[in-house]
Amino acid sequence: MMPRTAWRSPPGRMMAIAFALSLGMAPQEARTQSVSALVSACGAADGTAARECAEAGVVALRNLDLAVLSTAGGAEAPGSASTLGMRTFQDSPRLTTWLRTGFARASVPRISGEHDREAEFLLPSLRAGVAAAVFDGFRPVPTIWGLLSLDLLASGGVSLFPASQGYLGAVTSYGIGARVGILRESFTVPGITVSARRSYIESVRFGGDVGTPLVSTAPRATSLRASLGKDLVAIGAILGVGLDLYEADVELSVDAGRAEGSVTGSRLLYFGGVGLNFLFVQVSAEGGLASELEDVPAYEPARSRAGTVFVNLAIRIVI
Repeated sequence: MMPRTAWRSPPGRMMAIAFALSLGMAPQEARTQSVSALVSACGAADGTAARECAEAGVVALRNLDLAVLSTAGGAEAPGSASTLGMRTFQDSPRLTTWLRTGFARASVPRISGEHDREAEFLLPSLRAGVAAAVFDGFRPVPTIWGLLSLDLLASGGVSLFPASQGYLGAVTSYGIGARVGILRESFTVPGITVSARRSYIESVRFGGDVGTPLVSTAPRATSLRASLGKDLVAIGAILGVGLDLYEADVELSVDAGRAEGSVTGSRLLYFGGVGLNFLFVQVSAEGGLASELEDVPAYEPARSRAGTVFVNLAIRIVI
């Protein structure tokens, strides 16, 4: 057993915090199924509802995709692939705060409408976040430091699903997480971090007026990221890959069919960006591509989509 005083050391504190976060981020046990299974259940009672149920299932997936993507985005802290570390002289944690706005390309079927077309729009989002250093990490050699350093992060914001396309208002969300340093950026090496973040998102509701279909999607997600970046004087660059593990409570309701249940799944995303550094302020731009969540074979016409494209702009201050 670990001595009672072990957790008081920096590595002990880091391990305790990481363990607590892992418990909070672990998906809860639930009865789950695929969206395709919900579509089949929705259309089982009345064969005439099959097309509308398939379209409603695709809307649920696209809404889930957009909600998770606009909440988690690419890099956990925009424009940054290094943990913050502690101040050299005061031995106190560095802080960073940011404001990020983003846009994701969206397309959703027109349920019970023009079956050969999809409504297309850009989904805007606005998020604010903060991160604080917890552990400075180890220095195995003089030119390499920040090994196993730890930052804690929190953020919240809103995704503006358009009422003109049938949505019932904006969707708020918040998330907490941590990132661990593999390397902290120096003159000779790039910054490398891995991170985990748990997001809680308000239900996305599409339709639901009298006589119109209703699609409700209430998502939660655990977002894992790995980032590599380097500053070259005043200009920095970052590349990364991510994995979103999602869960959602989904309800599909059309004229002649209805189904509800929980769904789970995962998807990959890739991102990159550049930033301009001005002393304690950084302005950055980021873009990426997220893969599709799930295919719905019953959806006609079948569409081959490469994924969802997203763009983020941010301003970040380091204190």
